Amino acid sequence: MAEKAEIQSRTHPSYDDTLPLWELYFNSVVGGTNFANENNLFSHRLEDSDDYEERLERIYYLNFCDTIPEIFNTYIFKEKVERPPSNDLAAFRKNADGRDSSIADVIRKAGFFSSVYGVMYIFVDIQSSTKNNPSKADIKSESILPFCSLVHPTDLVDWSVDAKGRFNWIIIRETYNKDLDPEIERVEEEHFRVVTLEKWWVVDGDGNAVKYDDGSESSGTNELGVIPLVSIYHRDLLSDHIGQSMLKDIVYINRTIMNCVLVLMSK
Repeated sequence: MAEKAEIQSRTHPSYDDTLPLWELYFNSVVGGTNFANENNLFSHRLEDSDDYEERLERIYYLNFCDTIPEIFNTYIFKEKVERPPSNDLAAFRKNADGRDSSIADVIRKAGFFSSVYGVMYIFVDIQSSTKNNPSKADIKSESILPFCSLVHPTDLVDWSVDAKGRFNWIIIRETYNKDLDPEIERVEEEHFRVVTLEKWWVVDGDGNAVKYDDGSESSGTNELGVIPLVSIYHRDLLSDHIGQSMLKDIVYINRTIMNCVLVLMSK
């Protein structure tokens, strides 16, 4: 008999295998001390520890890992995307993420990160109603809209797919800050959102059901009957929900350049 799994501890084997690469790609794009540090600056055989420390202080990173995906993404989105007019979607297209970002802005950002990681995800949710079973009139009167959230592959920790590659369920790691009261010290919590074809719920790092300070729901039914997670790929060679990054070779070349420049400067 199979053992019962702890949601907060689950990770997909492909996630475990690829996480170090995703972190390397992301840090190379962010640059600065995220990449220019002792993890990527290598000691050469003729230097002692003092020489290495001096080189580490002078480190200089010429960030092509950010520049090349940005050029690629800018070229793709240089022309405005024309979409068929729709009264039903007009408000959503104008504010696709609930933070006044247009759908074009959301897709452009997702496109950039898909080049970085190889894949990027967009989770589609909808605002809660003040009523238990809102009608279409209630939804309209309360201006309830769907919204998109970008999910980095480093936060999609586990999943299952059917024979056609469609998600059966997903687990998304989220960071939640309990900071509604300015007189109480902020507490950062790690949450795990589980979405199946039938329902959804959120647990904390100990596997307990989450209770939000503002009264927001932390569980419910999935009325859609599908997993509302969209995958955007740079290249999808293996159909494994992992994708292939544009930086798969560039990151190592860029790191070598950083190391070689500093070795030459030290001579």
